[in-house]
Amino acid sequence: MFETEVIILRVVNYNDDSLILHCLSPDKGRLDLMAYGARKISKKKFPQIGLFRTLSIFAKEPTSGNLNYLTKYDLLSVNDHLALSPALLEFSAAMANFSLTSSVEGISCPLYYNNLIECFANINNSKLPKSAWTCRLFATFLMEQGLFPEVDLSLHQKNTLNSIIHNKSQLIQELDFKEFQWMQLKDWVIKVVEYAGITLPQQHSF
Repeated sequence: MFETEVIILRVVNYNDDSLILHCLSPDKGRLDLMAYGARKISKKKFPQIGLFRTLSIFAKEPTSGNLNYLTKYDLLSVNDHLALSPALLEFSAAMANFSLTSSVEGISCPLYYNNLIECFANINNSKLPKSAWTCRLFATFLMEQGLFPEVDLSLHQKNTLNSIIHNKSQLIQELDFKEFQWMQLKDWVIKVVEYAGITLPQQHSF
């Protein structure tokens, strides 16, 4: 039995009333869960498990296979507002796919996890464009996993990159980048991601 926090990044129906959840955890990396009975609805119970929601969970490790068993959970936050905008939903789905395909079970990613949580919670209210969030999340992932290549950056460039990775979105806005500057930085970060051996789909909404 273990306890952790997760954000749900993919939901798959299983049998009549259960779900398979593909999640990201700050201390366990990618985490796949079997949630028996999670789709049951009654007058006293409405399903709380959903895409892009965060949970505090207790789970059992598998005796066979690779699915952990969800035994207890508390709903921490919802991000249902992402479904109200096709552009935001497409972006969030693309970032969820990147998170799941690039993360590894058992490899912690607390900084990336926290930045992903902030992205989903604030992207529709922030003055930062989607390209800024892409830069932040990709750069965070590379740095935290030790995948950022040895490149010569000026002190100003290093400080800027550090600010994007570690500061809250309100402080990142103080960089006062124009949208075209974020787009240029995004294109560079994507090239760095590909250089690190991470394959991105040809058609994506980053």
